[in-house]
Amino acid sequence: MTPEQRWSRLEKLAILDLHPMFTGRCPQCEAGIACEKAGVHWDCGHCGWKDDSA
Repeated sequence: MTPEQRWSRLEKLAILDLHPMFTGRCPQCEAGIACEKAGVHWDCGHCGWKDDSA
């Protein structure tokens, strides 16, 4: 399955609205998230939220 087929259009829009890559903030606690390596790790050091999409 290609990445284009993995998510519906609504799921893709939700990712744009919520993912720290696009917002710079944790979707769980709203703390700012700095990426350690560009585009690789988006985990929150404040609340422990983990990005499992990578």
